[in-house]
Amino acid sequence: YGSLIAWASLGFFGIQSMNFYVMLSWLPTMLISIGVDPGAAGGFLGLATAIGIPTAMLLAPVMNRLKSISWLALGASLLTMSGFTSLSLFLAAGNPNNTLWLIISCVLISVGQTATFPLSLTVISTRAHGQSKTTVLSAMSQGWGYLLSGIGVFAIGAFAVATGSWATGVMILVFTGVVQAAAGFYGGGNRYIK
Repeated sequence: YGSLIAWASLGFFGIQSMNFYVMLSWLPTMLISIGVDPGAAGGFLGLATAIGIPTAMLLAPVMNRLKSISWLALGASLLTMSGFTSLSLFLAAGNPNNTLWLIISCVLISVGQTATFPLSLTVISTRAHGQSKTTVLSAMSQGWGYLLSGIGVFAIGAFAVATGSWATGVMILVFTGVVQAAAGFYGGGNRYIK
C-alpha cells in the first residue's frame, strides 16, 4: 500500500473498469433519453463493446515484447477520453438522427477501452517481483478497483438523475480519464515494486 506503483495500478484498473461498466449499464438509457429508438440504442451498446475486440487481440503480442507500456496506456486512455468527449457532445446536442457522430463516439470508446483492460492486467502482473508481491498487488488493484467501479456506476446514474443531464455525467468520465491516463503512464513504466 505504500508504493506509488501499486496506487497507479489500482487507479488505472479501477477507472478503466468503471468506464466499461458505466457504458454497459447506462449507454442505452443515455441514448433513449434523447430520442434514440430502444432497439438502435441496444445496437450501439453492442457496437461500443464489440468493435474493439480485434484491438485487444492485436495488442497482446506487442505488450509481451515491451518493458514499458506507458505510451500504450496513455494512448488507449486518450482514445477513450476522446470517445467520451464526443459522446457527451452528442448527448448535449440532443439530435438522435446524427448516427455517424454516435458511431464515431462508440468506436473511439470501444477501441480505447478494449485496449486498457489487457494493459491494466499487464501492469498488475508485471510490476512486482515474486508471486507473493504480485498476489498482493493483484488483490489490491482488482479488489479496490472493482469497488471503485461499482461506486462510479451508481454515482454517474445518480448524478444524471439529480441534474437531468447524461451529457454532464459523461464529461465526468473524461475528467476521471485524465487520472486513468496518468496512472497508466506511470504504472506502465519500466519500474517495479521493491
